[in-house]
Formats: sequence, structure tokens, C-alpha cells
Amino acid sequence: MPFVLESLVGYLYVVGGRSISTVPPGTLVEVAPRKAARGREADTFFTMVLPSGEMNAPSTFYENLAQLGAERYFESTGSVTSGLREVFHTINKNLFDHNANNKNGYEANMICAVLRGNDLIIGRVGAGVVVLREMNKTLTFPEDLSNDDAIYTMPLGVQSEPNIRMRQYRVDEASRVLFCDAQIADFDLDQISNVLLSTDLSLVLVGFKEMARLQLTMMAVEFVKPEQPVPETVPIGESTAQIAEAAREVKRSTRDERRKERQLSTKVTKATQNGLSSTAQGAAKGLILTNKVLERFFGTKEEDEQKTFLSSPVSTGLVILLPVAVVIVMVVLWLSGMGRSQFEQCLTEVRSRRDVALQVPTNEVQTTLNAWDLVLAQISECEEIRVGDPTINTIRADGLGIIDALNRIDRRETIPLHVLFSGARIVEIELSGTDLYVLEETSSVVYRVPLTPDGREVIVRSVQPLDMASGLNIDGYTIGDIIDITINNNGDVVGLDSNGVMITCSSRFNECEAQQLLASEEWANPVAIEIWGDDERFYILDSIIGSGRILRYDKSGGIYPNTPITSVDALDAPVDFAIEETGTFYVAFSNGTGQRYRSGEILGFNFDAFPAGQELDTITSMYFDDSPTCQCMFVVHQGRATIYETGAVGFWIRSFQSLNQEFNLIEDIVASAELNLIYVVSGNTIFAFERIPT
Repeated sequence: MPFVLESLVGYLYVVGGRSISTVPPGTLVEVAPRKAARGREADTFFTMVLPSGEMNAPSTFYENLAQLGAERYFESTGSVTSGLREVFHTINKNLFDHNANNKNGYEANMICAVLRGNDLIIGRVGAGVVVLREMNKTLTFPEDLSNDDAIYTMPLGVQSEPNIRMRQYRVDEASRVLFCDAQIADFDLDQISNVLLSTDLSLVLVGFKEMARLQLTMMAVEFVKPEQPVPETVPIGESTAQIAEAAREVKRSTRDERRKERQLSTKVTKATQNGLSSTAQGAAKGLILTNKVLERFFGTKEEDEQKTFLSSPVSTGLVILLPVAVVIVMVVLWLSGMGRSQFEQCLTEVRSRRDVALQVPTNEVQTTLNAWDLVLAQISECEEIRVGDPTINTIRADGLGIIDALNRIDRRETIPLHVLFSGARIVEIELSGTDLYVLEETSSVVYRVPLTPDGREVIVRSVQPLDMASGLNIDGYTIGDIIDITINNNGDVVGLDSNGVMITCSSRFNECEAQQLLASEEWANPVAIEIWGDDERFYILDSIIGSGRILRYDKSGGIYPNTPITSVDALDAPVDFAIEETGTFYVAFSNGTGQRYRSGEILGFNFDAFPAGQELDTITSMYFDDSPTCQCMFVVHQGRATIYETGAVGFWIRSFQSLNQEFNLIEDIVASAELNLIYVVSGNTIFAFERIPT
């Protein structure tokens, strides 16, 4: 079904009387993804999530709720109104359940709308206002902006059932819609109408910016025909204008850099010339002094008057030795600067390639990337001659900044928390309270790594290996290689070895117990484990090409006495899995795809909307964070040294890389929404970095 109307979108975000040039957190416009539910292929989804209550959540809280709303709508079936109701009910349940079990309660106001053909269906919960300009009329939802009871209804997360209010409008070409916070109600309706009559959307935003006082959050939409030519929009923070400005800044710094180097070169040349002149003069004075000494003891004034200049041995020596001395000085200077000349030639080539890269139009993305790749390759050659040169470091930083902007990479500065012994290789990591547990593969040992309360430092004196290690005897079982680890409901670390033995070690004391699981000889290739539910069901991912499966062991009497049940079957080469709080399985496959299952049935999932060139082709590991402030998945791609964050149904959110490129051996991650930290294991080191910069 073709789109009847398309949307031009603009944003206004005024905080404390100052307009902030960024998309307001929690605002989102999204067209149907490739695998949207049937009937939603031509829908456009709009949403605005606004703060409510006394607890201020981070901006990512509202962004994630907006993303979750879009995902829930496009995966739902039925009418538009039923889809919107499912969005509100899903988010309200998440918040309400969280608030019932946590001291820190979160609330949110939310507006959602769907454009289908010429129909605009709008739903709202809590304080939020929609203004529509259509057919020479200005309509508002709610209708009476002077009625506080109509505007300030109960927000999401306060009661078990959301108070949903809906309206349907007919829109056409040139219709304009404003999604706003409650501050818009302070404006006179005539003023609003006059601003909405501005010639284009940018002037609409300017008009409201001038009217706004302390605060206003607005998403303005204008509907146009699909064939109408409009400028291509670029997301805030990734615009070609910003990239071009970055390039111009690089050019300016290049001119300054070259001017300083010319000045320095001139000073060096003069100093060298002066040095050579002084050396030559010193050599001449020395030889003249020698000549006088010889004359004093071996010659007479009369004889000297009769001799020519060249007839004097000393004078002859002076003539011969002076050029030799100058040549020797020049050779010494040349030899001492030979290495520098080689580096200077390399640096010249770097600058040349950098200048070429800066001349590429920023809208030619791939050409720009290729040009900067050549610059970085030349920089690598220069660093084989000299490491740490400030000019090289500056050019690299400029290049990486432009590449990251084009590739939409968030490059994070990492905190090295702890380093295991040389040659160690950490392959798994889990978080329990303020303790990290890591599996070191070389010796097949699990380590407990205690953290400080802020999660940013390791209590080094308390780091210790557990009795969960290959070769140890626990309860009569000789432990084989540890395959994977997880955390149970008590916060204890649980591991599985290659012999089918399940090991549980207390989080308080280094006391471990073991149990042989039944039918382990029937496993093909166990690669990952999880514990889920109040009854602590134990799941094993058995990876087989074409027929992988997830096995479930049920607990009874404190042990797992029965043979396994197959929970999910017919998986093709799975590499990792996670279980959401509701019991939904997320499975990642070696070919870079993923899937969701509930009660053995496929729910629908696709890694989608990734930036060009970053589409997943393989997955190393994954982690699902089902906290209310995230509801997101993290996927590790070791080959690219990259961590991808997606929504609950696989929509790309952001890509993380290390500022200092420490993720080349990355194997696994775990996240803490409360601490705003992601923990990474790469090689023999544990790193941490902020998910959202503070």
C-alpha cells in the first residue's frame, strides 16, 4: 500500500528559557519497518514521551519508552486504535510493575499518533496537548485548553490501567500538527493559529520559540504529498552541515599548524646557519691561533714577510682543513636528522592525503570514508617510525571524528577496571550486586571481582578465584572445562562444565556444590546457560547447525532431578540467548540474525534500521537489559570491535566503540542501568564505560 501523505518534521526544545538545538528526548517519528505486522505497512507512527512526577529520569528513559512504543505498535495486529492501546498498556504495565517493587518510582506522559492514509488517529495519557491546523480551523486535543482537569490526567505508571483518550482527524496536504507539552496551553489560541499560518515549518518553530518563556517541548509536523520534493533531513548530531563544519575546523587548524611549522622551520634553518657559521669561525680562529704559536717558536718576522700566504704550512693547513671541518659538521647534522627526515616525508604524505579527504563533498559518504581510511593507513606507517607525535595524533582524532559522524558511532572513553594475568583470556562476565564474576578460558577458572558502590573501581585485595575451576573435585565430581556462567535468584554464581556438571558457588562464601545433570551425554554442543523464574528453571543453549535447541531443567527439592524438556527447537547455529522477565526468549545466531520466542512460538524479530555498512553479519554474544529505563539489547561484534544497542524487537539505537581501541578481543558484556555503566571483557582486561555520557 503506497503512502498517501508524507511528513515534514521539526522540533523545538526550550529549557530554562533557552532553546536547545537537539531533538527533545522521547520524541520519535517512525515509518513501518520491513517486517511490520500485516496492515501496518503504510503507517507512520508519531510519539512524544514527557516527564511526570517528582522523580526525574535520565533522557534515555524517555527515548527508550518512545522506541518501545514504536516497536510494540508495528508488531501488533488489528486496528490502529487497538495497536495504540497495546502501546499504552505495555508501557504502563512496565512502569507500574517497576514502581510497585522499587523506591524510585517513574511516571510519564505520552502522546501517540498514527497516520494511515488521510486519517490521523491520536491517543494520549497524562499531560500533553495536540494542536491541529486543518481546513482553516485550529483544533486542539483536549478541546478546552483552559480546563486543567482535561489536560492534566493521570500519567502512565500510577495506576494498573492507563486512562487512554483518543481522537481521529482527517488531514490532507499542508495540514499541520503540533505535539506539545502542557505549556502550550498558556498561549492564546489566536496566537497559536497565527503562528501555524506561517509560510513554512521552520517559521512555525521560530514563532513558537519567540513566544516560549521558560519551557516548551514541541514536535511540529506538516503533511505533504509523497512526490513533493523536499530537502533530505538528517538526524540531529549527524548532519552533513556539522560534518562540513568539522572539516572546515580541521582545515583552519591545518593552516595554523602549517604556519607554526613554517615559523619553526625558519627558526631551525637560521639556527643551523648560525651554528655552521660559528663553527667555521671557531675553527678558523683555532687554526690562526695555532699558526701564531708556530710562528712564535719557529719563524721570524722577516722570513714571514718574504713568504706568500700559501707558502705557510699552517695557512695551507687552514685552507685544507676548514672545508673538511665544515663537511664533517654537515655530515654529523645530516646523520642526526636522517630519521627525522624520513618521518617528515611520511608526515607530508599524511597531510597530502588528509587534504584530499577534506576536499571530498560530505554528501559522498563512501568516498569520504575511503579517503579517511587512506589517511589512517598512512598514519600507521608513520607510527612505525615515531610513536606519539602530536601532529599525527591530532590528524587521527580529526579523521576518526569525521568517520564516526558518518558511521554514527558513539566512541566512549573506557575505565580499565582490572587486569588478570598475562596470557589470560576472559570470555564471560556476569554482574551480581556489586560483584563481577568472570570466566577465564585459558585456565578455565571463574574469578570474583568486587566493585566499589559506584561500580567504577575494583577492590583489588578482594579479587579471588572461586572453587569453580577445571580439575577441582567438588562433591565427588571432577570439574571439566567451564562452558558458561550465570546468576541465580540468590545472587550466587552458577556454572556448567563440559561433563554436564552444574556448579553453584555462594556469593557470600567461597563454598561450592555440584550436581550431575541427567542426559548430558545427549547434548551436542552446549554454549550458554540461563536461570529464569521464581522456580529457577535452568536453561541450556545446545548449538547445532540446522537443529539447535534450548533445553530446560526443572528444579525440585533444591536440585534438578529430571531429564530436560526442549523449550525451543529447530535453531540454526545459535551463539547466545537471553530470557526477558516475561519469559520471552531472545536468540542470536552466528549469521548475524536474531529471533524471539514465547512458549516455543516465534513472535517476530529482526535486527533492522542499522546504519549503512554496519548491518550485522555475525554475532559474538548478546545481553538483554529488561530494566524499565532500558528495555534494550546489546550485541557484540568482535570483528568490528563494536557493541550495538537495539530495541526489544531489534531496531538499531546506537553503536559503541572504544576511544582507545581496546575492544579488539571483546567477548562479552553486562550492563547496569542503575549505574549507567556497561562492563566489557576484552583479552585479559575488564573495562567499564558510561552508556549515556554524564
